Amino acid sequence: MKANKDIQKTLGIEHGYFNTFDGKVYYEGDTVPMYHYDSGTAFNGTVIKVIKPGFAGLVKLKKKFTGGADVVAHYRSDMEGEDMIEEWIQQPIPPNPNCYIIAPEPVAWRWSFAMEKIVEAYVMRVSKTGKDDDGDEWRLEA
Repeated sequence: MKANKDIQKTLGIEHGYFNTFDGKVYYEGDTVPMYHYDSGTAFNGTVIKVIKPGFAGLVKLKKKFTGGADVVAHYRSDMEGEDMIEEWIQQPIPPNPNCYIIAPEPVAWRWSFAMEKIVEAYVMRVSKTGKDDDGDEWRLEA
C-alpha cells in the first residue's frame, strides 16, 4: 500500500511511521500491531525516534601505554585524560539531530547501527587509518 496525499501531508507535518500493512500512521509510543521488518513480518513494535549517531573520534595512543606499538583507538571518556593521547587522528563527529528515523524499535535500531557503521567507514576513509607517516602499518583497537 502506498501513502496517499493526505497521509504524506500528515507525515510531513507530524513525523510519524506509515505502516504499509494497515495504511495507518503511528507516532512515538504507539504500538504497531504488524509491520514489515527485514524480509518478513514482525508484531507489536513500539514506535521510537532515533537520531543519527555520531562518532567519538580516533586517537593515537602514546607508546608507553601500548607496549611500544603504534595503536589508534576510538576515543573513550574513561581514557586517562590527555595523558594517553599522542594525537587526535579524527575529531569527534556529533550526532545529527536533523537526520532521524521514527519506526518500530527493531527497525529504528537496525537503521541506527547501519548509520553508525557508515559514519565509521567514512572516518576510516578520510583519516587514512592504517598507515603512519613512515608508511608503517598500525591497527585500530576497539
